[in-house]
Formats: sequence, structure tokens, C-alpha cells
Amino acid sequence: MFKKYTIAGENNPIWQLVEPVILKTWAGGMSKASYPRLYLIHFMSLLIALVTFLGGFVLRILLVGAILFLGYAVFEESLTLAFSAVFPSFGMDTTIMNNGDKSSLWIYHVLGYVILIKSVIFVFGKNFTDCMQDTALYLLFMVTGMIPLKWIARGLIKENYFVQLFAKKRFMGMHIAQTISAAPPEIEQLYDKIFDLYQKSNDENARKQLEELCATY
Repeated sequence: MFKKYTIAGENNPIWQLVEPVILKTWAGGMSKASYPRLYLIHFMSLLIALVTFLGGFVLRILLVGAILFLGYAVFEESLTLAFSAVFPSFGMDTTIMNNGDKSSLWIYHVLGYVILIKSVIFVFGKNFTDCMQDTALYLLFMVTGMIPLKWIARGLIKENYFVQLFAKKRFMGMHIAQTISAAPPEIEQLYDKIFDLYQKSNDENARKQLEELCATY
């Protein structure tokens, strides 16, 4: 159902030629796409995005837990003091602190916060913001009856600058690659043909076909 490629992130002369054609082809497909098919694709995309994020989230938590477990096995005293400094309820080992230099407690505060912040960033990271961004986009289109999607398609057909700018964002690139499957077969085939020629554009014959195809738009 979904394409393996997106339209964002390319920056070369051939892509500058192809990108407007890709956007117009997709826009033409969306203007003719059936609503049931669009809803199905958005629902599946939303489900995949959430499952992928949650799966990665759980794996990252397990990895952080394993690293901390190994850390405790080697540096039990230091990590205990570090977490106790950040979380007083963790249970400060007063015997260790009384026998040590209390003036160095700030080091354990810093260590504890560094471990905490690094762990949270690793567990959530960019995956969380990407998931929330994609989820918001899918839900927006679904709850509004695909009206914004149709507006974007019309704006691309009319070559509206701001709509084109929005369509070139990473999350829209992924969305375009997914929703092209809802377009009529002939438009989807044209979209695939343009991309195939672009990916083979190092070949002179493929590049010539691509240039001729783009010249018709």
C-alpha cells in the first residue's frame, strides 16, 4: 500500500526539475482520490506510526535499563549517590556520605541529572516529535473530512508558493508518498514512472525520458 520513498531531502538539478512535477501529479491524484481510500490510508498510517513509536519506545527503555543495570554492577556506589542526589526519596546512603567528602556532592548531582536527561532524550528523542507531528497531521485530515488535503492539492495545482513550501516539508513528503496510493491507477502509475526515471537519472536515456516527461507539465 505504501511507497518506500519520500519527496523530501533531495537537492540537485535533476530534483529541481522533477519536484514540481511530482507535486502536481500527487495533487491531481488527490483531487480525484476516493474518500474511503483516503480514510483507510490515513488510518493505517496512523496505526503504523503509533505502533512503530511504541515499539521503539519500549526497546529504548529496555536498553537504558540494561545499561544502568550494568553500570550499577560496576559503579554501584557512584550511581546510587547520583540518583539519590537527584531523587532524595531514592534513599541516600548516609554511611557512604558520612565517610566521604560532602563538598563533592555537587558532582553526584551533575552526574545524576546528566544520566537522567540523556536517558529521556534517548528514549523519546526525535522519534517522539515525529510521531506527534505525523499523528496530528493524520487526525487533522480525518476529522475535517479531508478538506485541508483537498485545499493543499488545489494550491499545488495552482502553484501557490506557500502551499508548495508546506508540501516540501519532511512530514508532508512522507504523507505524499503514502497517499498517492489513493489516486486513480493511471496517476499512481505516472507518479511511479517519474520516480523510477529519477532514480535512474544517472543513465542518459532515463534522464532524457525524464526531461521530456517533465517538459509536458
